[in-house]
Amino acid sequence: MPFSSKTRLLYLYLREGQRRLARLLSRGMTTALRFAGSTPARLIVAPTDLRAIDPFAAEEILAGRFPLAGRVLDTEGESPFEIDLPSHEFAARLHSFGWLRHMRAIQDEAGSIRLRQIMDDWMGSHGRSIGEISWEADVVAQRVIAWLSHSPVVLRNAEHGFYRRFLRSLALQVRYLRNVAETVSDGEARLRVRLALAMASVSMPATASAIRKASRNLDLELERQLLPDGAHFSRNPPRRARAAARSAAAAPDLCQSRTRRAREAHSLHRPHVSGAPLLPPPERGARPFQRRDIGSRP
Repeated sequence: MPFSSKTRLLYLYLREGQRRLARLLSRGMTTALRFAGSTPARLIVAPTDLRAIDPFAAEEILAGRFPLAGRVLDTEGESPFEIDLPSHEFAARLHSFGWLRHMRAIQDEAGSIRLRQIMDDWMGSHGRSIGEISWEADVVAQRVIAWLSHSPVVLRNAEHGFYRRFLRSLALQVRYLRNVAETVSDGEARLRVRLALAMASVSMPATASAIRKASRNLDLELERQLLPDGAHFSRNPPRRARAAARSAAAAPDLCQSRTRRAREAHSLHRPHVSGAPLLPPPERGARPFQRRDIGSRP
């Protein structure tokens, strides 16, 4: 083997070892206290999710039956986050909350209350202890994107206590992603992490420098992973389609938001960006949000 090839292999081996060590060190304590911090007072906008919804799936989930990854799990009244799950793929789909998009079909207050109960179940059982599949970086990134995108549905008619718990958990997950972003394996997972952090920077209160950094990191990741011909650098057609769909879905919100948010960070005026605008949280003892208040879509 040529000397140059041996040197390159040694370099790649050492770099992968360094990445794995950094990942272990970044996790540190397994409790959420390691990533404790301030809770944002409000969300500013909700990014738009362009994917189709299935009202039947929404009804099934509210009834305790979760149709995910080709399987249907009947919880029989128990929390889906505290029982044995059919497969690793099912668990990843459940904890990533991609199914939240179907909840846009909810029309009645009983459905909204049940949805908040499911969210509370997750925050109570997995929101305080970091580990296992629910805290894999790729799963956390998908969950952050889902929570931000569908916050109008989740927070519809929500009371002050739930609003604060939701924001506290969301902020903690964003801090966790910032901490582990550099150690995430190359590929789709890293792209999703960068996309989640960029969305969070324009959806939650952030400094101008934080917005610029998140946008720059996403731009660099897209340029690195998407080749000039539009293909994913892995030359895997399914990955190419998924990456293109993700960048296309995020483009309207991020491109319209980040420049204005950088200029208006901490402004008293809410920037006019695409996506659903969100009003400040309800005061203690005040009436809950009404659907007409937050401009959520059915």
